Formats: sequence, structure tokens, C-alpha cells
Amino acid sequence: VQHRQAVPPRGTSDEVVRNFRDATAAACEAAGLTLKDLRHVVVGTPGAINPRTGHLWFAPHLPGWEGFDMPGRIGAELGVPVTIENDVNLVALEEMIAGQATAARSFVMVWLDHGIGGAIVVDRKLLRGATGGAGEIDWMHVPDRAAADTGIPAVGTRFGDLVSSPSVVKLAKA
Repeated sequence: VQHRQAVPPRGTSDEVVRNFRDATAAACEAAGLTLKDLRHVVVGTPGAINPRTGHLWFAPHLPGWEGFDMPGRIGAELGVPVTIENDVNLVALEEMIAGQATAARSFVMVWLDHGIGGAIVVDRKLLRGATGGAGEIDWMHVPDRAAADTGIPAVGTRFGDLVSSPSVVKLAKA
């Protein structure tokens, strides 16, 4: 069962929690369940999860989702434990369990969406990095080494900006 619901564009943590509860209740209803039937909820989200706290700490594209105990607050609202996990990491775990990587000990998965994400698995363990952002390829800061003027400072920018369609077109024109 799938349910889609818009996220408030500039929500507070209270609005995020309320919105999440409403979306979860609607998904449960579509599946013929209630919130009381849930045992554990896993939230897959773009962004980095702090490995020490389990909180979402880097998601500039999701205003209101960062900087608070999202799993604790949503868990209290729903009455079940909640885990927050990076969306691409969840895909990598699924590939390891039931997908193309069931026989692989180590692999790197690259995810192309609105940005470029990745997951790194070594010896069947998901690597998160010291800050939880090991797979956030799109946000890596890299220098622009193009000899021609691409409009990007030579000191660099995000990798996602360097390989965006407008940047590639500017480089081709240069």
C-alpha cells in the first residue's frame, strides 16, 4: 500500500509530527489497518542520519525535519518505536536481503534521483561515515578544474551542482 501526502513547505517540528501521523493513519486505513496494529515504523528519508542520536541532521530540502528528536516525537505520537534511515541506505539493505546484492559481500550503490545518493556496504555492513553522510555524493564539495569558464568558482561547489544539466551545458558551450 502506498500513500502520498505533501510535506509542509516550511513546517515546524510540531507540524512535521502531525503531518507524519496523518499520513501514517491514511496509509494504515488504505491497508485495512489502524495505528494500533503497527509494531515498529521505519521512515526512509533523503539526508544524513546522525549515527550517535539516530536523528535526521542534514536535510536542507526538508525544512522542519532537522534538529529535533524526530524518531522519539513520532514514536510518542504513534505509540510505537520509530527508526529514521536514509532512503538510499534502505534500498541497499533491501538489495542485500532480497535483491541483486544477495551474494555480494561488498558493493557501492549509486542512486540517481533529484540528487545523487549512494550507499556503501563492506563485508555485509552498511557504512554510514563519522557524521552519517557517507553516501551523500550530491553534497560532496569538489573543485571545478575545467580550463574554460563554467560559471562555477575554481574553489568548487557541490558535486551535484557541477554535474547538473545547466553546468554541463555551460561547460559544453565553453
